[in-house]
Amino acid sequence: MSWLKSQLQRVSRSPSPAPKISQSSVLETTRNLCELVSNLGSGALNVPGLQAAGLIGCQIIDILQIMKDNQDACNDLVDDIGQLMSPINLRLQGCRTADVDDELKAGIKRLEEGLQKVRETLQYELRRGRLDRTLNPGRNAGEIAKCKAIINRQFVIFQNSSLMSLQMGMASLKRQADGPRTGEQNANDQIVKSVFTTISPSGPVTNVAGHIFHGNVNMYTSASGGHSVTPWHSSAGSFPSQPAPPEDFFGRDDLVLTLANLFIGNEQRRIAILGAGGLGKTSIALHLMHHEIVVQRFQGREFFVGCDGVTSADGLASRILQILEASASASGNIINALHAALAGALPTLLVLDNFETTWDTQGGHNAVRELLKKIASVKSVSIIITMRATDPPTEIRWSWSETIPALSPASAKDAFLAIHGPLPSGSNSDDEVLDELLKELDYVPLAIHLLAQVSRGFKPPFMLKRWREKKTQMLRVETGARALDRLESVDVSISLSMESLHVDRNPEAIQLLGMLCLLPDGLLGWQERLEVIEKTFDTATTNLFLLRKFALVYTAGDKLGVLSPIRHYVLHHHPPDSQHAQCIYNIIWELVNTYALVSFGPKFRGAVDALSPEMANIGSLIDHAAAYDPGEIIVDIAIQISWHLCFTHPSRHLLQKVSTLVPSVHTKTQARYWQVSSEIMYRQGEYMEAESTFKQARGLFLEIEDCQGAARCSQRLGDTLNMQSNYSEAAVILTDARCQFSEIGDRAGAASCSQSLGDILRLQCDYSEATVSLMDARATFLEIGDRLGAAQCSQRLGNILSEQSNYSEATVILTDARTQFIEIGERMGAAQCSSTLGEILSNQGNYSEATAIFTDVRAQLIEIGERLGAARCSISLGDIHFWQGDYSEATVIFTDARAQFIEIGERLGAAQCSQSLGNNLRMQSEYAEAAAILTDARAQFIEIGNRVGDTECSTSLGIILIDQGNHTEAESLLAHARDQFIDIGRDEWTAYCSLLLEECVRARDGEENTETGS
Repeated sequence: MSWLKSQLQRVSRSPSPAPKISQSSVLETTRNLCELVSNLGSGALNVPGLQAAGLIGCQIIDILQIMKDNQDACNDLVDDIGQLMSPINLRLQGCRTADVDDELKAGIKRLEEGLQKVRETLQYELRRGRLDRTLNPGRNAGEIAKCKAIINRQFVIFQNSSLMSLQMGMASLKRQADGPRTGEQNANDQIVKSVFTTISPSGPVTNVAGHIFHGNVNMYTSASGGHSVTPWHSSAGSFPSQPAPPEDFFGRDDLVLTLANLFIGNEQRRIAILGAGGLGKTSIALHLMHHEIVVQRFQGREFFVGCDGVTSADGLASRILQILEASASASGNIINALHAALAGALPTLLVLDNFETTWDTQGGHNAVRELLKKIASVKSVSIIITMRATDPPTEIRWSWSETIPALSPASAKDAFLAIHGPLPSGSNSDDEVLDELLKELDYVPLAIHLLAQVSRGFKPPFMLKRWREKKTQMLRVETGARALDRLESVDVSISLSMESLHVDRNPEAIQLLGMLCLLPDGLLGWQERLEVIEKTFDTATTNLFLLRKFALVYTAGDKLGVLSPIRHYVLHHHPPDSQHAQCIYNIIWELVNTYALVSFGPKFRGAVDALSPEMANIGSLIDHAAAYDPGEIIVDIAIQISWHLCFTHPSRHLLQKVSTLVPSVHTKTQARYWQVSSEIMYRQGEYMEAESTFKQARGLFLEIEDCQGAARCSQRLGDTLNMQSNYSEAAVILTDARCQFSEIGDRAGAASCSQSLGDILRLQCDYSEATVSLMDARATFLEIGDRLGAAQCSQRLGNILSEQSNYSEATVILTDARTQFIEIGERMGAAQCSSTLGEILSNQGNYSEATAIFTDVRAQLIEIGERLGAARCSISLGDIHFWQGDYSEATVIFTDARAQFIEIGERLGAAQCSQSLGNNLRMQSEYAEAAAILTDARAQFIEIGNRVGDTECSTSLGIILIDQGNHTEAESLLAHARDQFIDIGRDEWTAYCSLLLEECVRARDGEENTETGS
């Protein structure tokens, strides 16, 4: 009954009254404000419309006090008027008529006109009479909403009190400029004139600590009330002749500033910027090198030294000397010459870029080490190195040394759009696809830079598809016959790191890397799992150290990962062999076997916590196994993990990965495959598809004479028909399934069928029979020791009492059921009981307490991973705002809930949110938009086979037609809706449609009589 009442409230043409709150203080305050504004207009300020605006405001308040219906909406309107009048009164107090410029005068005149429209509208509503307003409350609420809109439009004129201060301040400055001038005023004359030509009252104005910013102008309001005006400029410096930093630089400013601050003072600094290729280490070094603090410290002696191609200590020393424009004797030691040149020079900064090229050279490593120590020994020389590594050289002590992360999602998007330009279509869907594409690139700067170049002229969906087909092969620019360098191709960049690793000499390290590349989420709990890997590959730890040395892997807390571009490159060029792949299969399959089939209860949260971080890894390994090691085990893994997804994020995407293998597996596995497929369809609201697939699974179970499996499919088939409002057929199938369970001695299955039959009877408002069926089921559950089933029956019995408005007894039973759920660790059942208790409070008008309960329940459901129930709590919270006439907040909540349902894949919930949004607009007299949304929602209900939702939307559309005076078409639509409710067995809805139809007939007869009389 409570659910039905909530639906009736949703289509009712007046919201339920909120608990009454005294508004006398608000009325008095608002009236005083209006009188003050009126007095200003009749006194010191001779501004047309100001006195009238205040008087009309008082008259509006008088009318609202007389109107006794839609009190919440009336009170809100009073609040809005008070909020409008308050800043006007505040800013005009103490002003002179000369301070009010023409723009402000025009705004006050428009205010008077707007208030006149509000007064006329309310006077007309008052003349309609109390009875008329009671019979047509929706129309009354709509007119008040229009008045609120008019008042709110006035805020556009007076939206920012700082604007008014600026306007009057400018007027004051003009007067000062026209009067006797001081020397300072003469000096600022040109600035003032410039300001008056650039400031317009329509631009954005911000007041911060007395500074009023308008565009590029800063007007400072002094404590004494005077004003000064200065242009607001940003500084820009020129760069030295060294390589310029790239213009497209995003998400690294804070890091550059942190590093630049290290150079404040005279101490020597040694900075190592580390990480994989393509992360933007060189860009960071260049921006740091050209930072104002660094330039000021070294006064032009900042030198960038590229180490590419330099494979010896002498070669690097020679290159540095050349860049320093210092000479070395032909017979002398070049390293000593470099040391002498640096020691005899002013403070110097050396940036050694791609230092790993020289550092990892074969045969000359000791000499390079000595060179680095020699340079570092000169205290006036600071060093910055960039290096493809996880750890810097240990021969010297570093001031700062870190592996830099990839970009944030927002910075990655900014970087892409800066190079690519705006998206071709600019649609939200393209925007979302771009977000997904950037995420698959792990937000690596080089990959994003190249993607942006090759994507010009193409839409994101095409680029995402191409990326998934080509991977890193597409991340390259066209250079013709010229060979690509590391900044023009991701593959070239990664291959340089692979060359440093010496693939031929370290095959085991390459295989370990290939194994890790199968895990897009990384190897979680990597230290413990590395021990497991070492049981098969005893050099795993040594190989990992080698991979980390060249920054081919990274660690982040408990995760050992590989960046997306490297991962795809390795899988293409160096895939793991079957032995290494099987090793990682075993680790992840054990996790699935342990947690995937844990159902709701005390252990479910732990299962969610264990599996959620691994979902991408599981999907990747299913893909790999389906392609390289197909077999029944991989189908079984997909089935198990999909059962888990049923309770968290219902999705068939993992089942689709193994769909081609299904015909070759045993019949029982096939039956289980289609059973979980249909269960997910059911939970996603795809009831017609679920009905067909349950029948398919049931047929396979019958084929192998698995009576229990067949009976379970029959039970779920009955539940599916119930959701389609096909109650008679559902009851037949559930009765048959109950018999099947009884024949094989499955008393729990039989009791579950009785429970479902009770649900059908409740929906048909046959509460006495529903109660009998649920009582029988509960007795059976108690006899067999199934406390969960017994608690679920108690919960449903409480729901029946609630729908019959027997709130006190319902509260007792639901409270007891909730206690039972808590004792057995079934948090979802406990949350559902709390939710129904919240509905009872809401139906009793106790909105504040109901809101608190729904908010708490939603938090509990989110915590246990039950997103579907959490989204339904959002609907209940939206309903409360709707019933109280708070349509704007209701819109926000319904829209957010709909997005959650869409993300989950629950089509029924999404359609119900659209239905609520449509009714929300209808209550605001936004008939065209409301009709469009309700029509779309109705189409969704029809598509998923939900007759109740379809018919409710038809009823709402009929009400819109009545409000628009289209009684003939409304009568046709409502007659059809009434017939549908009769067929479904919804008596109260049937009666409601009958009342609406009587209103149509009376209105049509009245129109005909009017035409006859004329």
